[in-house]
Amino acid sequence: MEKPRTKEEHSAATCIQLWYRRCVDRKNSRLVKNLLVQQWAECAADVSEIKLVDDTVRLSYWVKMVRGPLPHVLCVVETLLLVVRKIKDTAKRRLPKAVHLELETIRDTQNITTKVYKELLAGRKMISPKHEIFRAGNLMGLRKGVREVERLLLECRSFAKPGDVDGLESHMKCGIKGIITNTR
Repeated sequence: MEKPRTKEEHSAATCIQLWYRRCVDRKNSRLVKNLLVQQWAECAADVSEIKLVDDTVRLSYWVKMVRGPLPHVLCVVETLLLVVRKIKDTAKRRLPKAVHLELETIRDTQNITTKVYKELLAGRKMISPKHEIFRAGNLMGLRKGVREVERLLLECRSFAKPGDVDGLESHMKCGIKGIITNTR
């Protein structure tokens, strides 16, 4: 039987938990910030190759949208790929040591993560600056890709740790606001 905690032990445990959460949040925010800068640079470099097919969208509007909200969505995709790959690798490492009762759960996790990983790769390809949708200035195709990424983010929330996915919602909201809900 464990003895009840004293007030000092409780406050020390709370303090340790707060510092740990701050360190994890700082590490995650640095990763996301670096990915965001990388994605912005990639979009800015490829924005010169846009050839507009649709006359209803002006080039200046497209350039602003691509340099603003699109890197946020690409950052969400890259981070989700890292999270899903980590979960997938963890399940693969647990498989040889698993007891009979865990095998079904691990197989389900592997199947879900494999499916989501493939969909994320397809979504990244669809909205990346190297894809024809981007180069043609196809706004409707880009909106479809962003909606797909939003769906995958919600799906990842069901099996990922809350700390891995929580910070991505603000970036996704920025992308949705700039690409999907924009009235132009």
